[in-house]
Amino acid sequence: MSVVFFHSTLFCHQAMQSSEQPMGLAGLFVALTARGWAGVPLFFVISGYCISATADSARRKSRPARRYFLRRFRRIFPPYWIFTALTALFAILLAHVGWEQLVSGYYGLILPVPHPKHLSVGQWLGNATLTEIWRPQFGGRRAVLILGQAWTLCYEEQFYAVMGLLLLIAPRRFFYAATLLSIAIVASCPVGFPKSGFFWDGRWLLFAAGIGVYYALNYAGARGRAAILTCLLAGALSDVLWRAGVLHPRLHFSILQLNEAYAAFTFAILILALHPYDKRICAIRAAQPLFFCGKMCYSLYLVHYPVTLSISHALFNAGLTTPAQTVAVTVPACVASAVAVAWAFHLLVERRFLNVQGLEPGPAPVSRKISANSREQTTAPAG
Repeated sequence: MSVVFFHSTLFCHQAMQSSEQPMGLAGLFVALTARGWAGVPLFFVISGYCISATADSARRKSRPARRYFLRRFRRIFPPYWIFTALTALFAILLAHVGWEQLVSGYYGLILPVPHPKHLSVGQWLGNATLTEIWRPQFGGRRAVLILGQAWTLCYEEQFYAVMGLLLLIAPRRFFYAATLLSIAIVASCPVGFPKSGFFWDGRWLLFAAGIGVYYALNYAGARGRAAILTCLLAGALSDVLWRAGVLHPRLHFSILQLNEAYAAFTFAILILALHPYDKRICAIRAAQPLFFCGKMCYSLYLVHYPVTLSISHALFNAGLTTPAQTVAVTVPACVASAVAVAWAFHLLVERRFLNVQGLEPGPAPVSRKISANSREQTTAPAG
């Protein structure tokens, strides 16, 4: 939802930056939503936690890697392909009726919805396989995404692939292998090989924060949890330490922005701190609308980009440019439309590809801790 708000107020925020008018309360809200990009690193942490639970359960079954990959493929790609095709048709329709300006133009990090005829075969393959952000490293035309937010799914796909390989290579030492990989990525930081678009550009560590949280809550003893918390604190403070000159400049990842690390690692620490209050938080009635969105979060993330971008751009061009107008009209229109379209897509498409309950595990409940002095176990946490 933070990303939905971010895209809903994008045009107004950029107009505010070039204006000298007083901000006001509405302007403060728009400025706050401009930080909605933080939803991406937060979701990487959530993904690290949830996929750790899935892999942890799969490694105790026969042929765990095969089972894991089949479920990840079924869950992610069919809905993505369907909505990518719908978005391409949407761009063709806008161009046909002369409304392509609703989504065209370049605004900061937001790319337009491209017309399908402008994409090469390589770009189409990159979009279809979620490899487009790093495909140009091996030749071909520049990266162009049909769904602008799909760059995050490209990282998600790499994370799923690496976790599956770890499951294949070291199922009994799965978490040790993930730890060694994380250490290797930190150590490779000063190395000059290409990193753009690859998980070793530093964004793996955001997923690793979620892996650490899962391990801390399900397996680690007191010393293990303390070690994980120390690593999370170091990650959260990396921005401050780097800017203060404590960290060598070459330790700065080429792509990873340190404010992403701050958001992700701080969020991981909050998960650990708030874990005892999970049931109370889930019982808050005012949060039920968020839980409703959570049931269809993949659909909402897939559909919101062209919906919010086209509506917010159209209203901005119609003269609703002030922060007050944006908060009163544009944001409600974008959020309501995105949620409605997402719910329809979830009912018609996404839920058909949900893995069957009982076969696709969620995070295991915790009723005991494994001794910090014992080796990593291959049995599930009790509960």
